Amino acid sequence: MQRQSRRESLDEIIRRKNQSVMAASQLLHDSGQTITYDSIRETQIRMGEEPVHKRVVQRVMSTPEWAQHFAEDAAKRGRGARAMKAMENFYKIAATTNDPQAV
Repeated sequence: MQRQSRRESLDEIIRRKNQSVMAASQLLHDSGQTITYDSIRETQIRMGEEPVHKRVVQRVMSTPEWAQHFAEDAAKRGRGARAMKAMENFYKIAATTNDPQAV
């Protein structure tokens, strides 16, 4: 009996943390900001909630419900965003070395 109540309380804590991440994601989405771990953490602090661990945010962002609800933000976090960031870094390095052949 004690084991079951402990499991239920753990499930409640997990549900509350997941709900907090979803609420913060929704606020960021509505305001047009990019959804990242840091922005979710800042939003949770502004909402007066305790910020969750990065793994909790990663777990929630990997769920199909999150990806479906925030499809545009999920696309920004995908492979296309990584490629764009790599290209930005490439151009930044080329500009700092001042090598016209690199660009």
